[in-house]
Amino acid sequence: MSENVFVFVYHVKPTSACSEFGKVGGAFADVWVLDSDRDTAEIKARSYLMDYRWRVLEQTSELEMDDGQIDCYREIAQVNYFRAKTEGVSAFFSAYPVKARKDSAIEVYSLPEPTELSTTKH
Repeated sequence: MSENVFVFVYHVKPTSACSEFGKVGGAFADVWVLDSDRDTAEIKARSYLMDYRWRVLEQTSELEMDDGQIDCYREIAQVNYFRAKTEGVSAFFSAYPVKARKDSAIEVYSLPEPTELSTTKH
């Protein structure tokens, strides 16, 4: 069975155990997962977020990506796509401030590896 890259986009909030708690109000997480099964890929994506101690508020979108499609996407998407193909999972977070401000901007950044991993292998 061939493996595909699935992308799940979630609206997430940091829990009190998350390293970003108090620094950001929340984020939109794009989680890229290599798997042969969509449902298994989603479990891995949610497990990945739980490893970082994020709480999923909602899933906002998803898609299945291939080598032909990824060329049309921005560089950070391409990096995460190919990282997922080699490492199994990759993600980036578009965070927003704790308090709304008129001059606030969205910050896109990667997080370090979580210190404690869940029991779900991703």
